[in-house]
Amino acid sequence: MQQTEYFPGRFLSMKSGENQLEITSDNQCILRIQALSDHIIRIRYAPDGIFENDFSYAITTKFRSSVQKFIVADKVTFIQISTEALVLNIDKGDLKTTFTTPTGQIICRDEKGFHWEENTRFGGYYVKMSKVIQEGEH
Repeated sequence: MQQTEYFPGRFLSMKSGENQLEITSDNQCILRIQALSDHIIRIRYAPDGIFENDFSYAITTKFRSSVQKFIVADKVTFIQISTEALVLNIDKGDLKTTFTTPTGQIICRDEKGFHWEENTRFGGYYVKMSKVIQEGEH
């Protein structure tokens, strides 16, 4: 049986806090962007609009955020977040993300981006992410 893949919908609204932005799509998927430093931006998705407990193997409990700059710009077709070291563009049509340097060099760009399938046997979701391979990457 072929599973259905689901994707974040179109941009509906956003709310910002200290070094953080939440974007809600028209299908109630929420994208949370949090700057942990000028070089580290954490992205989390909640397909049903509810975030699980905040836990990451990649972030030690001793880590302290240090963000010098966090600027959010609401453009016509995308939302742009800038720190001293990174620029993140989020497409309003499908919430795909593109990370660049401040000079515009692409670091990481979504291909299909974040998507998911329902786990009908155990509940929850099979979460997927696909990125474009940049020139020179393997």
